[in-house]
Parts: sequence; structure tokens; C-alpha cells
Amino acid sequence: MMLLSVQQTAWPKLLSTPGAIRQPVTNEPGEHLIDYSAGGGGIRYLAPPEFSAAAVGLSNTILELSRSIAGVSDVTTGEIARGSLAASAIIALQNQAKTPIVEIQHRYWEIIRQIGRIWAQLIGAYYTLSRPMTVTEEGKRSTRLFCGKCCRETEFDLRVDVGASSEYGEALSQATLDNFLQNGYITVDQYIELAPDNVVPFRERLRQMRAGQSEQKAAPEEKDRKGENG
Repeated sequence: MMLLSVQQTAWPKLLSTPGAIRQPVTNEPGEHLIDYSAGGGGIRYLAPPEFSAAAVGLSNTILELSRSIAGVSDVTTGEIARGSLAASAIIALQNQAKTPIVEIQHRYWEIIRQIGRIWAQLIGAYYTLSRPMTVTEEGKRSTRLFCGKCCRETEFDLRVDVGASSEYGEALSQATLDNFLQNGYITVDQYIELAPDNVVPFRERLRQMRAGQSEQKAAPEEKDRKGENG
């Protein structure tokens, strides 16, 4: 509404009596107009109405009411200062903020479970040709042929687990890696492998440097062992 108002009133409307203006009006900045009317005052501008400031306040009110009704807070949308909070604290706050919409989530998850059962029926109805499928058993992968037509009369015990999934955040992941390294849960080499690419863009050079340092440390030890054996 504000943009439309500014667009329509950017150039003020010119009001003149017949015969007061004898040259074309171009609306150029600083343009000089001559009033040819008999008594003068034949040229004037119409004052555009001011835009109501209530529209801005109303839009903010609608936004806040929509967030309150939907149960969405600053914690849910991630608009919090992450620098002063640990990753576990942020996750705990987000879980607490989602309390008003837990029932809606559970109903949605039940719909996903029903979709899974429908998929199982569709496989038996339409997978009439044998198709290769990859099967993993005890850590070993193998390929077998599967035909849904042969399983139409078989009753499957279908279980679909539906849960909340969190988006990947490099800031939280990096904070977790830093915590693991400081507490000694992972080594420096593991830290280098798991760090995001934009944090360690020189990963390959760092590997080579650490490998060279390891070889330099191993060389004196190897000489000492040979001297002892000699």
C-alpha cells in the first residue's frame, strides 16, 4: 500500500485554469511555468493525501497474531543469538517452543504412516515384473530379484517410524566438533575430516603436512631402533 501510494503521488497533480499554461508541461525538476491567466493564480498543485501510518502498525499486528496463533516463536524460526548458547540448549528451546503444535505433528505423522501402508499395497499390485533390489545383511550388500506379484497374498508387518528431522546447520556442527576436540573425544585428523569444507578449504594440504610431520617423527625412532639392534 505504501509503494502504491508513493507511485501514484510521486509527481503532484497540476491544476490550471483554461489559458493559464501555453507550453507543454514535462515535470522536469526546476521547470519554470508561466501563468497567463488574467488575475494570476491560474496554476497550482494539488496536495496529495498523506499515507496513513496505521497500515504499517496493522501489518505488524497481523504478523504477530499469526505467529502467536501458529505457535511460532523466535526460537522456532532460529532468530536467536546462537553465539551465547550451546547446541544442546538451542535444541531444548526449540523443542519447548513446539509444544503448542505437538498434536498437529502427531496427526501429520499418522498420515505419513497411512501413506506407507498404501505404498505396500501398491507394490503388491503393480510390481508385476521382477526387479533387482539391493539387500544389506550383516553389513554385506547383495542384489536379489523382487516381484510384488508373488507377495500379494503375503501379509506384511509394516512399521513406519516418523519423527522430526532437523536441518543441517554448519554453525551447530562446527560448535559440536570444537567441543569434541577440546574434550579429547576425537583426534585432530578426525576433526579435519569432519569439519565443513568452507571451514577447512585447505584440507588436502593439511593432510600432506601432517603426514610429513609423522614421517619426520618416525625417522629418528627408526634410527634408534637400528642402533639398539646393532
